[in-house]
Formats: sequence, C-alpha cells, structure tokens
Amino acid sequence: MTEKEFVEAFKKRKIVLEMENDEINEKIFKKLDKNGFRWASGDILDYEKFEHKEVLKYLMYGRNWTTTRIGVLYIERLEICTFLDDVEFIKYSDIEWEEEFPKVEITTDGIKTIAKLIKHGEVAKEAIARLNLLDEFDFKTGASYAFARLFGLGLNDNEKVLVEEEYEEEQIEEFSLQPNDRVKVNICSGYYGHIKEVEDYTVVVEIEIEEGFKGDVTVSKEDVEFVYRAVIRTAKTGEYIMTTNKKHGFSDKNILFNVEVGTVMKVIRGENLNNACKAKVLGKELICYLHSDSSDYVVLEGYNPERFPDA
Repeated sequence: MTEKEFVEAFKKRKIVLEMENDEINEKIFKKLDKNGFRWASGDILDYEKFEHKEVLKYLMYGRNWTTTRIGVLYIERLEICTFLDDVEFIKYSDIEWEEEFPKVEITTDGIKTIAKLIKHGEVAKEAIARLNLLDEFDFKTGASYAFARLFGLGLNDNEKVLVEEEYEEEQIEEFSLQPNDRVKVNICSGYYGHIKEVEDYTVVVEIEIEEGFKGDVTVSKEDVEFVYRAVIRTAKTGEYIMTTNKKHGFSDKNILFNVEVGTVMKVIRGENLNNACKAKVLGKELICYLHSDSSDYVVLEGYNPERFPDA
C-alpha cells in the first residue's frame, strides 16, 4: 500500500493503524501530521506530548463521540472497532512511505532572518542573518545571507548573490601513478605502500602488512588511492614535508626536542636566500628549521593529512 492509498483509505475509515512501540508510534504520528491529520479535538498530533501512551493500541479516523468533530481517534480496545465493516488492520511497515526530502524554511521578523534546514520533520541546522541598523531591510538580502551561512556558501556583497566558496580542504590534484608513489591499496582493511611497477591497468605495490613485514601485490589502478609523491626540492609555505635527517627543534617554551627521520611536518614559512624552511610537527606545537640543500627533507606533493592521517 502506498502512502497516498493509505491516506485515502484512512480518511474513509477503512483502515485502523496498529500501534507497536515508542519508536514506531512516533514515526506514525509524524507521518499523519505531515499529511494534515489532527486529533478530533483539533490538536496537533505530537507523540511527545501524548499523555495516554500506556493505553494506546490503535489509531483510526472518525467522529469524536463527545463532539461533532472528525479527526484521528486513539483506541484502547479492539472491540470498539468491530462494528465497522471491511476494516483493515495494518502496521507502519505495511505502508510504502514516500521519501522525505530535506527542505529549507526561511522566516524573518524584520531584524533577524532565520534559515532552517529541516530533515524528517525536525530542524537539523539553522543559521541567522541580522539586519545592520544602518541598512534598510530587504528580505531577499537577509534570506541570501541566512541561506549562505546555512550551507557554508559565500556571498557577493556587490550583487547580493550566492557564490560558491573554495572548499575548506585543498582540492586533490590529479596525479598519474608513478613508481615510488605512496598509495593506499583498498583491499581488505586497506594497506599503505609504495608503487614498484606501473602497467596499463594495474600496479605492483610493496605493501606494509604489519610491522617489519612487507609484500608485493598486483592490483587494479581502481583499487589504489594516491597519497603523496616524495620530491626533492625547496618546500613552499603550506606544503607537507618529511624529514630525511635527524634534527633538533624547540617547543613554544623553547624546550629542545629531537625530530626523527620520517617525521611529517607542515611548512609555515618557505625557504629564502638567507633562511631555512620553518616547519611545524603535525599534532604538536613544535618548530624546527630545515634546509633542502642539506637534504633535510622531501616534499610530499599532493598529501592531505586529514584524508590519510595514518599514511
């Protein structure tokens, strides 16, 4: 039975809904409310505020016995429905409910304009745009700002139109796979390794199965994700590097520490003619200076530590 067929049959009092448990019952209340049903008293169907959960057995549509109102009635006993002919008793799972798509609701009081993202009948997220008291209220402008903030978009202040901002994460540069590239092989639970050979449709990867044990596997290129390419060159600000020599660094309290070979760092100032590269150890407030001329590091081209934190 489709949702539309259920609504029509329910209104004609040809269906009685069997209640099951709190989780299912709450869904039923929301579906009925979405389709415009109300209690015979005229009140909204709100399962959280419903006071008779312990005796709720069935729901039907009909006339309130104490008034002339028609609406949803809750039933405590089965016997009360036996006078109805051709009544079908169904459960929530018997109905093919229509998929509920998210929607955005924008309201304003002339000062605050609020955009709400609604999923499954509930507010999942909201954003607010407040009027600058020096400006004249314009609903389109306020709605644009609220909508932009709701979805993390930018706004062109001159034209008051939405524009897509750059992604917070760096866009992944496309790299054609080459020998020595660091990759992740997505088989089993996933393994990291370095490419040894590249064919037309496959690659041979030396994977690190466990500490101290490596092995070669031949896999399809579709099963491999590029992680980084180690390149010997001068690093630029914002790039990631890996140390190739053991170095010393210091913390924000000027405490010395050792930087071991293979440590991944983020460059916070690139090299120039007189100064070494200044880099920060990932996850720690530690700084050290490195020189490409001294082969202190290699640049990890294309590396995204958020995507591959354990690479």
